[in-house]
This record gives sequence, C-alpha cells and structure tokens, in this order.
Amino acid sequence: MIYLDYSATTKCDKDILDTYVKVSEEYFANSSSQYLLAYQVKDLIDTATQKVADLFSVKSSEIIYTSSATEANNTAIKGIVYYQNRTKKIITSTKIHSSIKETLKYMNTLGYEVYFLKNDSTGRIDLDDLKKNIMSASLVTIPLISSEVGIIEDIEEIKKIVKTNSRCLLHVDATQAVGKILFNMDDIDMLSLSAHKLFGIKNSGMLIKKEKVNLIPLIHGGLSTTIYRSGTADQASIVCMAKTLRKALENVEEKFHYVNKIRQDLIEFFAKYEKIKLNSSTYTSPYILNLSFLGIKIESFIHKMEEEEIYLSTKSACSNDKLLSDEVYSLFNDEERAKTSFRISISYKTTKEEITKFKDIFDKVYNLFINMK
Repeated sequence: MIYLDYSATTKCDKDILDTYVKVSEEYFANSSSQYLLAYQVKDLIDTATQKVADLFSVKSSEIIYTSSATEANNTAIKGIVYYQNRTKKIITSTKIHSSIKETLKYMNTLGYEVYFLKNDSTGRIDLDDLKKNIMSASLVTIPLISSEVGIIEDIEEIKKIVKTNSRCLLHVDATQAVGKILFNMDDIDMLSLSAHKLFGIKNSGMLIKKEKVNLIPLIHGGLSTTIYRSGTADQASIVCMAKTLRKALENVEEKFHYVNKIRQDLIEFFAKYEKIKLNSSTYTSPYILNLSFLGIKIESFIHKMEEEEIYLSTKSACSNDKLLSDEVYSLFNDEERAKTSFRISISYKTTKEEITKFKDIFDKVYNLFINMK
C-alpha cells in the first residue's frame, strides 16, 4: 500500500496511542472533582496545556481544546456575534475549507456580509483587495495553507493589513500548516488546528484564542478547561495533543526540505504527460501537489489507482460530493480543469521507494486511460 492522502488524515503514531491508553487507564478521574486523584488529573492537564502554550508562545489560558479543527473554526467565526457594536462584514478567501464555508453561509443568515477576496496572479490572496475592504470588516478568516491546492498565503503581509483596523480580528485556519511551515502567533487573534493531520488522534482539535478576544461559546455548561468550551475534560486527548504538537514542531525545516525534493521530482515526472496539468504553483506547500487529468472521469482514475493500492484523493475529504473543485475553479476559471483535479499529499514519512513505485503504476494507469479513448 502507498498512502498519498496525508492532507486528509494521518495514521496515529503508536507512541501517541500508547500515551492515550496509559492516561486513560491511570488518570481516569474527572478533573473537576474534589479529591486527590482528580487533582492529579488537573495537574496533568495544566502541565500539558502549558507545554502547548509554550510551543506557540501564548498563554495557557488562551488554549481551547475542541473535538476538531471544524469545531475550532465554528467557535472562532460564530463566536464573534459577541461584538454587537462592530460592522457585520467578514472577509475570507475563495480557498477555504468546507467547515469555514458552511459556517459563513450560516453567518450570512444572521445578517453578516461575507466578502470573498480576489486571487492575485500567483493564486494567493490579492493584498490590494484586502486593503480596500479591511476598514469595513469585523473579521478576516483565512487558511494559512489551502487544503486542496496547497496555496501558502503571505501571512505577514496579511497581518499588517488587518492590523490597520484595530476593530477587526484575524482568524487563521492552520490545519494544513502546523508542523509543515514556520510561522508565529504575533498579531493572529485566533488559530485553528487538528491533531489527526499530525499523526495524532482523531476527534482532537484546538483553538488558540488571544486573551483580548471575547467569544460566545458554542457549548455552554459546567466547569472545564475554559469557559469557552464546556464539557468534561478529556485528559488523554489533551496530553496526546501536547505530545503530538511537540513531535510535529520538531525539525520543521528539515522535513520541509525532504518533502520538497519529493515534490520537485514528481513535478518533473508529470511534465511529460500531455493530459496532466499542474495546479499547484510556486507559492504552494510541498506537502500538497494538485493536478488535473484532462478528459477523463477522475473518480474512475482514483479507483483504478486504488486497485493498485495507491491512495489519492480528488478534493478535500470534507468537501461536498459535487465533482467540481471550487478551489481549482477559483484559481483557473476552468471547469474542465476543476472537474478532473486530483490531490497527492505527501508526508515526511513518504519514502523514495514508495514514490518510485507510484511512478511506475501511474504510468501504467495513465496509458490505460489514454488508450481507452
């Protein structure tokens, strides 16, 4: 089996699973209870949370544990209804994850205007368009790296522009960026991420919310790790989140360069195929390679590769089930290209041997489809 869908999810590392089991077995008490075992659990949670905070140079009180990045995105965006005295305009990108797209549709029903920024010639957010609209916005929500094509936004310039409006908040969906590229939390008000993209456990996400930001919680209830997300604390997930992030943030540049070599090799390999078009540009993550196989039914190609035990995807795993890729269409305005796009997502665990085998199988499958015409 050759798994090349790491942007959808990753296999949980065994040592992370072992930690989850150990904490679940030995520290099972409710951290809100009033006895020694519960106090030990609370200490465990507090220690893990401080480790997470230190990794991002934020305060432990700014960490909100969630069930997923989807919940974190919902919390960040829906929570701004707290700011009744601000303009009801949200600025976003055309390359957002479905968890943001669907949340913004809901916000629209509450009277919020949603403005989609134009893309520049490189596929990144048009910064001039952001400048023109920033003074009327209450929130800017963007993916640091888009999930389908892998566009890396110019986050430092975006920060500067958003900062010109002191009444506007910046939310960054960093689900595809944490552990992949280096960035800092300066001038980012909220940031979402998920453990399962980083060889951690599923149903474990996080929102970093700066102290100055007040949100209305999605979930109200009793005591927990924060007032912004009630519910019995999952100490095993929290400890695993700390361990997952520590491992993910080790040797980021070294992993980046290794994966980038694989990506460049693949780009050179695909260049010889007439019907293959490269959708990932210069400003894209090496972990994501998006291409189009023109003139074929892309699902048939994906399933044929699956028969050869090669696992790819057509779009983001959380996208709706329509065939056309909104992200590819927004970049190229080409329906054929958007309908036939597929994504290869690589990991630092991807081996050169796997890529060599992938090339041989791809060549065979490509020619099979070409000769069927």
